[in-house]
Amino acid sequence: MAVAFAVSASPQVTTYTGEPAAEDPPPFPRSSLLQPSVAVWTRVFAEFSEFQSVIHSMDQPEKIYVVLDFRDDAAQRGIAEARRLQAKGEQRAKQELDQKLKRVHQLRYALDQLAPDERAVYALFEDDPDPNRYKKAVGRFRAQRGLRESTERALQTSGLYLSKMETIFAAESLPVLLTRLPLVESSFNVEARSKAGAVGLWQFMPTSARLYMRVDEAVDERRDPWNSTQGAALHLKNDYEALGDWPLAVTAYNYGRSGLTRALREVNGETLDDLLQNWNGRRFGFASRNFYAEFLAAVDVERNHHNYFAGLERQSLLEFEELHTEHYVSYETLQRCAGVDESLFRQLNPGFRPEVLDGRLHVPPQVAIRVPVEYAEPFKTAYEALTADERFDQQSFYYVRYRVQNGDTLGGIAHRYGVSLSSLQQANGIRDPRLLRIGQVLHIPPRSGKRTLTATASDDSRQREINGIQYLLHRVQPGQTLSTIARQYQTTIAVLKQLNRLDESQLLYAGATLKVPLH
Repeated sequence: MAVAFAVSASPQVTTYTGEPAAEDPPPFPRSSLLQPSVAVWTRVFAEFSEFQSVIHSMDQPEKIYVVLDFRDDAAQRGIAEARRLQAKGEQRAKQELDQKLKRVHQLRYALDQLAPDERAVYALFEDDPDPNRYKKAVGRFRAQRGLRESTERALQTSGLYLSKMETIFAAESLPVLLTRLPLVESSFNVEARSKAGAVGLWQFMPTSARLYMRVDEAVDERRDPWNSTQGAALHLKNDYEALGDWPLAVTAYNYGRSGLTRALREVNGETLDDLLQNWNGRRFGFASRNFYAEFLAAVDVERNHHNYFAGLERQSLLEFEELHTEHYVSYETLQRCAGVDESLFRQLNPGFRPEVLDGRLHVPPQVAIRVPVEYAEPFKTAYEALTADERFDQQSFYYVRYRVQNGDTLGGIAHRYGVSLSSLQQANGIRDPRLLRIGQVLHIPPRSGKRTLTATASDDSRQREINGIQYLLHRVQPGQTLSTIARQYQTTIAVLKQLNRLDESQLLYAGATLKVPLH
């Protein structure tokens, strides 16, 4: 394992098209406060390998204590063993660094007693006049693994999408360089998923995604590069309209618009520099503080990719035509109509949930289906020739949605709905059934052989029957009407009135419980 010290300056850069870029475009300024951070993030993206660990300051990322190198271990012992050694090496380096910082603090006025590696640590903070600077640095460091390999793959993959992404952003009158944010968010991996549950190129969480795109039982447009790009454009546009400044708007994409607005108000600030210098909010941690600097570094690396990654070739842009169907149709049937192989069809249509891909749910109508341009007309012909047993007027089934109440257990909920505990865990991605939260929304899979429609279930909701009509209980949400509920359950207002004994004088209010029929 090799070790290296010190930081080099950020290189000069050129634009994506090869034209010289003497300065940043006006929307994306970089202050003197940001320049050192941008320099080190440029190295992380373009220079340091995934088998190198940069141990650096959390408060001043450009101050690098040591670089641990496990590339030889990966080549000689394999990736798994190199990863194990890397994790152990990082932990050991942090422990040793704590001791060095404490010793440097004690001997800061007796430099002749410091060992060479301790003198290197001393030199990092020599420009700081605070006499307790080394003591304050204890424990304030982190390990950052290099991203060179994933950045190279990201730049290659970006060719599939960038041109259309730029078109989407230009149509919203947004700076097209914002389309480089996925280099930071996901490395242009459409399958990317964070520990917190953010998904796709743009790493949308479900709650924010639903403001800008479709996320339901059948479709998750966070996984769709083109629809999620449209959503990201609107999201960033709203951030900019609220904050009036692109460094703040880009940071808000990571931290949250309302939180950033409150932070600016609290420090009486107007710029990102004001926040970086004066705001120490608990949630405004390392990732948020460095997000804009990482974006600028990613732009630099992308502009200058031919210097960092010699011979790099981007994949060709995916060209397609979008078609909209009028019925519920199985995914397999639509793929057959498209006449293309499964991998290409899935690459062009990545937003469908596993339940659609494996045939448990149909593809809903009016969802864009993408096919290669030359296959568009044959697709239309094949679709029009589908028989009645291949096109449906309603979904095959949906899960019941259930909000966890106080005292619930996963086993109790499974028993209540007549499903197995394992199927309930699988449907919700729950590994440990003890980790159930009050307010958590569960998807209840249908019983074997049963068909059920989407329902938002209350704590006492279960399948029941009146006069031969099976029903579920639905808790009315704010803004819902009998008309919208009837459409949701593919029934009529008259049936809802009859089943619930409603007359014209009764008002529907949020929180009320309605009986909704099963078909």
